[in-house]
Amino acid sequence: MNSAEWNDRVLRRGFRALATLVALFAFAISASAADAPAIRVGSELDFRPYCFTDKDGQPTGFGVELLRTVADKMGLRLQITPGPWDEQWADLVAGRIDVLPVVARTSGREPLVDFSLPHTETYDAFFVREGQPAFPNLAAAAGKQIVVLREDAAHHQLVERKFAGQVIPVESIPDGLRLVAAGRHDAFLCSKMIGLLEMRAAGIRGVTSGPPIPDYKRVFSFGVRKGNAELVEKLNQGLLIVKTDGTYEQIYRRWLTVEDPWSKWLPYFKVVVVGLLVLAGLVVVLQWLVRRRTRELKRATVAMEAEVAERRHAQAALQQLNATLEQRVAERTAEVRESEERMQQALRISRSFTFEWHPATEKVLRSESCGSILGLTGNEAVNDTGQNYFHRVHPDDRARFEQMLRDLTPAAANYAVEYRVTRPDGSAVVLEEVGQASFDSTGKLERLTGVSTDITARKQAEENLHKSTADLKAANATLRVSRAAAMNLMKDAVEARQAAEQAENELQKANNELELRVAERTRELEKTLQDLQIETVDRIQAVEILREKEQMLIQQSRQAAMGEMIGNIAHQWRQPLNTLGLFTQRLGLFYGTPRFNKEFLDSSTAKSMEIIQHMSKTIDDFRDYFKPEKDKSNFYVIEAIKSTLSLLESNFHNPKIAIDFVERGNPVINGYQNEYAQVILNILNNARDAVIERGVSDPRITITICCEDSRAVVTVTDNAGGIPDEVINKVFDPYFTTKGPQVGTGIGLFMSKTIIEKNMGGRLTVRNTDTGAEFKIEVEHGTQN
Repeated sequence: MNSAEWNDRVLRRGFRALATLVALFAFAISASAADAPAIRVGSELDFRPYCFTDKDGQPTGFGVELLRTVADKMGLRLQITPGPWDEQWADLVAGRIDVLPVVARTSGREPLVDFSLPHTETYDAFFVREGQPAFPNLAAAAGKQIVVLREDAAHHQLVERKFAGQVIPVESIPDGLRLVAAGRHDAFLCSKMIGLLEMRAAGIRGVTSGPPIPDYKRVFSFGVRKGNAELVEKLNQGLLIVKTDGTYEQIYRRWLTVEDPWSKWLPYFKVVVVGLLVLAGLVVVLQWLVRRRTRELKRATVAMEAEVAERRHAQAALQQLNATLEQRVAERTAEVRESEERMQQALRISRSFTFEWHPATEKVLRSESCGSILGLTGNEAVNDTGQNYFHRVHPDDRARFEQMLRDLTPAAANYAVEYRVTRPDGSAVVLEEVGQASFDSTGKLERLTGVSTDITARKQAEENLHKSTADLKAANATLRVSRAAAMNLMKDAVEARQAAEQAENELQKANNELELRVAERTRELEKTLQDLQIETVDRIQAVEILREKEQMLIQQSRQAAMGEMIGNIAHQWRQPLNTLGLFTQRLGLFYGTPRFNKEFLDSSTAKSMEIIQHMSKTIDDFRDYFKPEKDKSNFYVIEAIKSTLSLLESNFHNPKIAIDFVERGNPVINGYQNEYAQVILNILNNARDAVIERGVSDPRITITICCEDSRAVVTVTDNAGGIPDEVINKVFDPYFTTKGPQVGTGIGLFMSKTIIEKNMGGRLTVRNTDTGAEFKIEVEHGTQN
């Protein structure tokens, strides 16, 4: 075979390989994995709650369920076989299995196996015998006998750090804990959470755990056979998907979160117990008062019988009786007042609402009970402006209320005030308000939070009590005058005896009435406590329902965004795939012609690789867009918007929608970049749908970035004619859409407003301009890197 024939064969094989590569790359997403061999997975026997076998001998736990879920998302088949940890680790290193669900990443293990992205973290701790001091770190355990699970992360860490002590490997965590409990060795080193769970499951006593050691932490990932980069990439993509769609959080709560079912009822149980104890004490005190009153009545009767013989003694006894009666009336008045205060306290618990006021935005957020107290309905009850609320303050109390606000300083941030608020029906409600002010670094009032309690009924009760006290004093004065007249009219012992019997009857009647009132008030307090318990349970259930609905909205928003982004990728890949196909066909057509030379081949190859790199970057942008963000970070607004536009390029190119980008600054925001980008994406998609639906001849969207005071401001304006006045105030409501149920879900703008205003402390508004709708995003500046 000569040189020309050899070159011809090489070129033909190169063309076929390139065409095959393009075809495989174009249909990679839709290719089925059903015919691929099953992935060999190992699982530990007793590593709760991450990997262990259930009572039927089947592998289960957090790591096993997470790996199965990731495999299901990526279309992978698994074959899971449980076994001892040291054998599973040896099989993974030797390549006899492909994956281990839970492997702690250490520097000593990295040369042996590959690791996926981390999925959980935990700290280790030393477990020692009860009564023995715990080791706070590895240095404190130097020279000691430390038990570890064979080939565990703790075992590898001690070896890598050249631990200055004796390391004793064992086959299982319960075995190591039992050795320490028996006093055979000094301590057992493992994950604190796993050690506590194993102690509970195995019923091991006599061992206690120390604090988490700061020397290292376990970062758990999927351990993959060395060199299998394709499987690592698939597992990483699957992890990102399950963390984005909320599945990871459900698995984490099911296995790694332990909740005490009584903990949420404990505060209310304490309130009920304290109330019952107070009620029992009140009954005991009242019984003691009745018995003491009975004894006093007997003594008064004896004194009255002695007064039959001597009028002077009778007069003194009657005066003493009057004094005793006044004292008992005063004591009973105090008891009634105390009972009224306790009842009012119980009523205040159910007649309160919390609030939060931001002076910068004039926004006032209140809890749902505010509506029934202030007579407000709908959004006005829980979401209002400070200006509207100040107008509701009673005119006679407004100046004092505003002066109280002006007197707040960083050194005197707490306050308590009592004022009246006028309801829409004209009636007034008296509020007792306690709260606290927050100030920024310049001393400017930033936020006001507190609790307002409706004390209208208490004020009315106090007025009634004052009136009753006055009537009681008048009755006492009249009684004293009557008794004095009776003394003057008493002529002999028979009249004194009759007066004594009459006084005895009156006292007995008063005692009977007092007992009836005590019993009635006791029943009222018991009913109030029962009503409070029922209302508390209802409120807890309502909060749980609201929390579930909010999670559902977030889940729907993420799924809708992911679906639309996948459609965007399909749009953006269609043209590059067509171009690649044309380049491939052109190579075959021009092969053998004078135009086919090295320069033509290099040019075609370079352009093909450029297209392939662009498509790869699209996938990277999509993956970065859905990465979960746990912590806030500083990011440039322009970069966030341009990365979003790169994902929407084809959606705006095909309808030929012009996008004007006006940069009047490049502000920095401290927050969640992906969530901010999701808001931009939702607003741009709505603008695109509007100009397409209304058939605008020259569709145009303008994005303006600028800085106003301490805020980073972004406006998105279209020329679709605007939003109708009757619905513009509803566009941020959940499930409200003008596109129809087959096109829109109505949660995009609702979630956008939640992200900007709740998660990032900013403001999202909409208005109509001369040409169309304008959405305005305002967020406080972050610190520029």
